Amino acid sequence: MYILLILILICISYCDINVSIDNKKGEYNIIINNRVWLRSSYTCLYNNNKWLTSKDESLYLIDSYVKQGYDLILGEFNETNFIYNFNLNNKSLNVTGRIRQWKSIPAITFHFDNNLSILNNDILLNMDQVQTVFPSFYIEKIDKDDHRAYFTFGGILTSFFFVF
Repeated sequence: MYILLILILICISYCDINVSIDNKKGEYNIIINNRVWLRSSYTCLYNNNKWLTSKDESLYLIDSYVKQGYDLILGEFNETNFIYNFNLNNKSLNVTGRIRQWKSIPAITFHFDNNLSILNNDILLNMDQVQTVFPSFYIEKIDKDDHRAYFTFGGILTSFFFVF
């Protein structure tokens, strides 16, 4: 938690962060100080023991929309929702990727709602394996004067079920 607060304070002091969104293609760019920092890659979902991806349209973008909201801690935000569709046992199912841009601070949060408690996989994935990929970004050098730096986060997936 303290690391997040420090990063927020650094961002407030030193940068202007925005997201440029193409609602029709489901693509987005992270822009810092008016320069493209990260370009979105593909959204993926592991289901039926295979990867569904927006690259081959087995995970197909069917809709996108923008809404506004309010959080008691961080205040007002704009949220872009990308709705993807896939087929599971002859059923059409939707999953939603959301990008929130906060108005009070230069911060962006990403959320992926699959609304499915357990996806249909014969091989259960453990905590070291990925089941969904959103957001994803290309790691690339955009031009010869590109001297950006990257950082990553690691964490643990938690649930409402506790083991005693």
